[in-house]
Amino acid sequence: MLDRHTMADRYRHILSPEDRARLPLYSALCDALAESDVALDILRTAAERHQNPTLILAILHYVALRGHPTLAPLYDDVRQGREVEVEHFVSTVLAALHAEPELVRRELHRSTQTNEPNRSAVLARVIGDVAASEGWMHINLIDVGCSMGLNLYPDFVRIADRDDGEPSTLVSECRTPGYQPSRVPVIEQRIGIDANPLDPRRGDDVLWLEACIWPEESRRFERFAAIVAQAQTWPEPERIQGDAVDTLDHVLFGVSGPTVVVNSWILAYLRPEERSRYREMLDRHFATRDDLAWIAFEHPSLNETLGFDAARPPVDYFGSTAVTVTTSNRPSTHWGWCHPHGHWFSVASGPKA
Repeated sequence: MLDRHTMADRYRHILSPEDRARLPLYSALCDALAESDVALDILRTAAERHQNPTLILAILHYVALRGHPTLAPLYDDVRQGREVEVEHFVSTVLAALHAEPELVRRELHRSTQTNEPNRSAVLARVIGDVAASEGWMHINLIDVGCSMGLNLYPDFVRIADRDDGEPSTLVSECRTPGYQPSRVPVIEQRIGIDANPLDPRRGDDVLWLEACIWPEESRRFERFAAIVAQAQTWPEPERIQGDAVDTLDHVLFGVSGPTVVVNSWILAYLRPEERSRYREMLDRHFATRDDLAWIAFEHPSLNETLGFDAARPPVDYFGSTAVTVTTSNRPSTHWGWCHPHGHWFSVASGPKA
């Protein structure tokens, strides 16, 4: 069992320095939760792999979205961009949590499933590079930890370096001068694997993913709503309930032709030995086929258990996500860095055309 100090540090360090600068309300709330015995106890009682402060933050937001008399108007003010004093926000949330901790405890069966669609802005670039280098015109796309499956459509979304005002546009600043993206190939099969796959047609599923968005980021709410609405008209993916290792192993035996496996901020929820098994399973498939690619968007601290070379982000990229590409024909290669939600990306090296 994790001790109090470790739990407190999880609250304090859940936001990167970049996000702390952008999210003063959530930054202050995380610091306050780190000092709250109630918040620490609630986090401690969550399932081991879900002992992540983002779950507590999401549940508080979910309770607000469900109409809590105190939290609902407060979070609505934040989401609408109305001025809310940091001290007022923090004290109100803490008061509600301390008065009714069971509101949070009874939702601990959930898991954070952000499924941030803006990651597709970076995913499209990586898939395009991989397909171009491998000579693939058509692929199957498998998203492990797919949540609702919104990142199975990098070929359907509009991507821009700067916000163009359209609600559904994915915005990702390229920080590599002269980088030229390759076209996303035709996607034949779209397969999502998740322990609890969500459906954009189910109201509570949509509400939960909305709760996983940080309330200070109004642009993300707008984009999420627009993408969910568009997803109703996109080709229906195959959503499979199962675990990351055995289910993916089974799925890979059933697909033929060039196949790209993607995981984004999901492997941190696995134990180190499970991450090693995940890598070993993929290596078995790499050894028997020449048309497989694996794209990992994960924190660089996982590199060792995933069999990747150590990667240290530049100082100004602290807290960023490492993008690593492995194919049947190329060893695991660091492709670049990106913001965890895809706000920007920087290409380092990798299988680029």
